[in-house]
Amino acid sequence: MARVLGLDLGTASIGYSLRDTDKGTNITEQLVRFGSIIFQKGVGNSKTGEFSYAAERTKHRASRRLYQARRYRIWETLATLIEFGFCPLSIEDLDRWRVYDKARNLKRRYPVDAANFEQWVRLDFDGDGKSDYSSPYQLREELAIVQLDFSQEINRFKLGRALYHIAQRRGFKSSKGETLKEQEDAVKDDIANEMSLESVSLKKSEEKKSKDLASYMEENALHTVGCAFAQLEREGVRVRASKYQAVRSQYKEEIKYIFEFQNGLDIDGDFFKRIYSDRKDGCIFYKRPLRSQKGLVGKCTLEPAKSRCPISHPEFEKFRAFAFINNIQYRRATEDEWLNLTAEQKLKLYNDKFLQAKPSFSSKLFVSGLKKRLDYCKITICQKRREPLIIAIERMLLVVLFPEE
Repeated sequence: MARVLGLDLGTASIGYSLRDTDKGTNITEQLVRFGSIIFQKGVGNSKTGEFSYAAERTKHRASRRLYQARRYRIWETLATLIEFGFCPLSIEDLDRWRVYDKARNLKRRYPVDAANFEQWVRLDFDGDGKSDYSSPYQLREELAIVQLDFSQEINRFKLGRALYHIAQRRGFKSSKGETLKEQEDAVKDDIANEMSLESVSLKKSEEKKSKDLASYMEENALHTVGCAFAQLEREGVRVRASKYQAVRSQYKEEIKYIFEFQNGLDIDGDFFKRIYSDRKDGCIFYKRPLRSQKGLVGKCTLEPAKSRCPISHPEFEKFRAFAFINNIQYRRATEDEWLNLTAEQKLKLYNDKFLQAKPSFSSKLFVSGLKKRLDYCKITICQKRREPLIIAIERMLLVVLFPEE
């Protein structure tokens, strides 16, 4: 009895058949068992074709990060408002909402039992069960045009509710072209410079987004974004998803205008600095720095415990330049032996050709300049073949030959 096993290996399946050659004269009679095993594919199928599960899983990562940053910003703003007496919520209820500790069995729970906080969110400041304003924009408009007595708790709660609304929607700010160094420099700026409206420079994307709202505010002589949105609501224009969009600098101007307009508020006080600042101690306009990419640098092949020098580092650029120069040889005639450059010639070549503002230079100019420096017009110059270890370290081109002129 002879049995033959046949396998068909596919990318996502295995087909098999088992034949018994003693059971007949044709394949149909000889087949004992056959079938296929289908595995789950590593990619998904949609109407547009296949897609990567990993890409689908991480596609919404940016949205998740934005939601996370928004929660942290709201919690920090509420903590500041509670500390200075502008919110009726207790710090214990806030901690039950923002603290998660699996070991202590603490789960985040919204303060549904805090009645005063619920009324505060619903714009019911007198406790009669009805909203005192049709929208937070009407409240923000009142703070910009009506003088209030902030020795009264109800007026402090009104200001806190307006600031809480701004923290929820603090506007767009472009980060295009920003680097870690630029963000660090912006954080180190003096707060007086941050508060000068003349020093605010909008990027093109911000100007495009806020152009319609800025024109509307100028035409109607409106001082703040809250006043503009309140008037748009009275005109029957839907504020959300409309062409009137505000950017972050306009929200900062509104807060500064309210604190300057209201006699009971101190623009030089700690409360304003905590609300307004872009620094780490600020709550509404603090922007988390860009994540460092230094962890993406691989390990050195010679010293695996240490990271490689990044290719953007000036030291690596200097290494590449000298690796190129050290492999240059020359000869005066075809029959002569190849000669290496002296240390003085290498340094002179490095200073003249590699230390310049241009991103690259022509090899012809390089060769002609080197010939003049060697004081011989018919010199043949080439770059000798490097050792495999050097090739592995610098990862440059294999062999560079300069044609004889």
